[in-house]
Amino acid sequence: MTRVLSLLLAASLSAGLFAVAATARAEPIPTDSVVSQTERERVKQFFERADVRGKIQSLGVAPELAFKRVDSLTDAEVHALAARIDKLPAGGDIGKNTLILILVVLLLIVLI
Repeated sequence: MTRVLSLLLAASLSAGLFAVAATARAEPIPTDSVVSQTERERVKQFFERADVRGKIQSLGVAPELAFKRVDSLTDAEVHALAARIDKLPAGGDIGKNTLILILVVLLLIVLI
């Protein structure tokens, strides 16, 4: 009787292991998606800054709407915006032209 129970237990454990192993998958993640996700997070962090939120509000755009629109940007748009943000001076003095360009791009995206 114990031998039958042992065999039954061993068979059920083996079947369970095979079922779990059959559902596990490992595949490479495309580098482009990782890079674009990192850039998208960097753009979102830029829009979370208090000075940027204030400027967006002064232009009549709700910061929450602008933040949501970042998710709808294409990878190329996110890359271009992140590149512009990376070129900004470290001291926080972004200059009028750069800020206007970023906000115009944002407004165009919101309006489209």
